[in-house]
Amino acid sequence: MPDTRLPVRWLNDRRIQRLSSRAFKSFICSLIWSVANRTDGVIEPADLSLIPGFELGDELELCLSTLWLHVETGWCIDQFEATQTSKAEHEALEHARACGRVRQAKYRAKQAEQQRNATPNVTGDVTDDVSDVTGDVTGDATTGVTTQEGRQASPACSAKDIHTQATTPALPTEPGVALPSKKTARARATRLPQGWDPPRKVIEEMHERFPDLDLKTEHELFCNYWHAKSGQGATKVDWLLTWRNWIIKAAQQAPRQNGHNGHQLNGVDEKAAGWQSRKDRS
Repeated sequence: MPDTRLPVRWLNDRRIQRLSSRAFKSFICSLIWSVANRTDGVIEPADLSLIPGFELGDELELCLSTLWLHVETGWCIDQFEATQTSKAEHEALEHARACGRVRQAKYRAKQAEQQRNATPNVTGDVTDDVSDVTGDVTGDATTGVTTQEGRQASPACSAKDIHTQATTPALPTEPGVALPSKKTARARATRLPQGWDPPRKVIEEMHERFPDLDLKTEHELFCNYWHAKSGQGATKVDWLLTWRNWIIKAAQQAPRQNGHNGHQLNGVDEKAAGWQSRKDRS
């Protein structure tokens, strides 16, 4: 919005002091009208009837006082450029303000995009892990991690394993119990760490449940698969639970042996014992 300025020095300007009250009113009204219409002080004869409060005939007194100067198109207010904002200056100011609004909009959009990208997308991984559970999940109590149910952490668990498992929502152990919703997931999904091994108690439990399964080979396949996988699906919230699901699925897909009746298991026990000995030495 353009503003009209009345310099203080005009209070002592003889030309203004000598004006009649009627001419002074017409001068102020013409000044305001010129600024509002951005004519840069130029008043044309046809404009006189458009100026609110202007008395026709006052243009003669204003010209005699030299507050108005004759130009080709009509009159020009004296010292307009020195005291008022020109049309070019108004347009430059409006352009700068428009550019500033555009920059602010881009900045806010960029900040919002960065905030969305900074939020970890772990709800999908939690859902994938839960949907992969096809066997008995009651063995989760043997992980030894301290959770809301009061289970104690095993000495074989690293601090990172304890933190990861403690922040993972507990899976239901009874039929009819609702699975954790996406809104309750707060843990951050990570890739499988190099050299990762499940706790000793979990290995013993899985070996006891599936004596026909080559745990060492399945563990190697598990690590190779997840280390080679890329993309968003290569991260999980709970790697221990993912490993247990892998072993359960492998046992379901493997052919059954005669080990349950006390017969030889074709070296499976020896392989599992050798892997366990390696973990004992480490």
